[in-house]
Amino acid sequence: MTKGGKRAERDFDLLGPGDEFATTLTFLDKQKSLQWEPGAAIPKERIDTLRKAHELGIRTWVSLEPVIEPAETLEIIRQTHAFVDLFKVGLLNYHNVEKRIDWREFLKDVLATLKMYGCSYYIKKDLRRYSQ
Repeated sequence: MTKGGKRAERDFDLLGPGDEFATTLTFLDKQKSLQWEPGAAIPKERIDTLRKAHELGIRTWVSLEPVIEPAETLEIIRQTHAFVDLFKVGLLNYHNVEKRIDWREFLKDVLATLKMYGCSYYIKKDLRRYSQ
């Protein structure tokens, strides 16, 4: 798993059967990403690298964590589901933003979106607790 974007492509030839390539995506918006993830490759670069890995036959997955803006997370799924083999979804912990998010509503929305596109997914324990 990396936030390195194109820097990771140099290692694609090292990956073989059963290996995977993964990245974290929190935003599509470059400026928001730079603010929250300084030093990480911009989202477009990470997404392009995911697409390339998938085209090479490398299994791909995305960690959608932390969820900072639920609408961004849902849009990431919409824009990447065709070349992401698995989505892992968690929540934002220990930050004031988390208190403004209706996690039950987000869980309902993210599950509906993942199912609509036929995505494989894993809901992390911290978010699963909102399913009751």
